Amino acid sequence: MSAQSIGAWSGGLVFLSVVPYAIRTYEGKIQPVPTTWSLWSLIGLAVLLTYRSSGAEANAWPAVFGFVNPTVITILTVFAIQQDTLANWIVPLYMTTVALVVAFPLALHRLRQGVPLKHWA
Repeated sequence: MSAQSIGAWSGGLVFLSVVPYAIRTYEGKIQPVPTTWSLWSLIGLAVLLTYRSSGAEANAWPAVFGFVNPTVITILTVFAIQQDTLANWIVPLYMTTVALVVAFPLALHRLRQGVPLKHWA
C-alpha cells in the first residue's frame, strides 16, 4: 500500500470514530461538556495547521478529522445544551471566537507572505 492509501484509510477510521458518539449526542443520550470539546477542537486545529511542517504530507486526513470531529461534537453540544447556565454558553463561544480572531488573521498573513508551513511552528 502507498502512503496516500494508508493516510486515506486512517483518516476514514478517524472520521468513523465520531459517528456513534455524535448520534448519541444528538439524541440527548450523552451530554458532553462544551468547554472540553471546544478545547479538543482548538488542539485539533493546532495539530492540523502544523501537520505539514512536521513532514507528514501523505497522511494529513487524520489531522483533518482530528479537528473536524471535535468541532462537530462541540456544535452538537451547543445545540443540545439543556442547562441554561452562563458557563455552558459563554465559555465555548468565547474560546472559539478568540481562537478564530487570533489564528485566522495570522494564518492568512503567513499564506499571503508565502511563508512555508514548515516555518510556522
